[in-house]
Amino acid sequence: EDSIRGPRQPAFPGRRRKWRLPALERVQTEWTALGGELGDMVGASRRLKELQVHSNPDSMANTLRRLPAAEARQPGPLSQLEDVGTLTFVTMGADIGFDGWREGLGRLQTVLVDRGCRSIKRFKAKFEMEPIDRRIFPTLSAIETFTRTVCVKPDIPVDIGITLSEEHLH
Repeated sequence: EDSIRGPRQPAFPGRRRKWRLPALERVQTEWTALGGELGDMVGASRRLKELQVHSNPDSMANTLRRLPAAEARQPGPLSQLEDVGTLTFVTMGADIGFDGWREGLGRLQTVLVDRGCRSIKRFKAKFEMEPIDRRIFPTLSAIETFTRTVCVKPDIPVDIGITLSEEHLH
């Protein structure tokens, strides 16, 4: 298995050098990927199976968009992708809300399908948020739509972690 374990911070040697890594199967980082840090590396792979990273759906969509869309009746560059990592949602002090996160998840779904991905075997999301209220239900419904569309089967493991702010734990 060919993999790259990223540094503890977003700084890749050789960034923007257009390296070819066609056998790269796994990318793992210990930081949250919010920009295009992974794009060059992921875009060079043709056998990507696992992204063990934390990212919001829009950032992941922008990263994977660097791969070409699948040609008609061809498997596509993400046909073997089994894991998109942990999709993060932070409301405390952030500008993104539930609507924005769901829209990003929809864009990620489109990017995956256009690149031949229907092979995801697990879904992970991490929510750091203010108190939970009814606004989360449409988001959970969007997650269900996402898993039914890009996953290998509808009953894959779904792991959703929720962290509340300190003031809401008392």
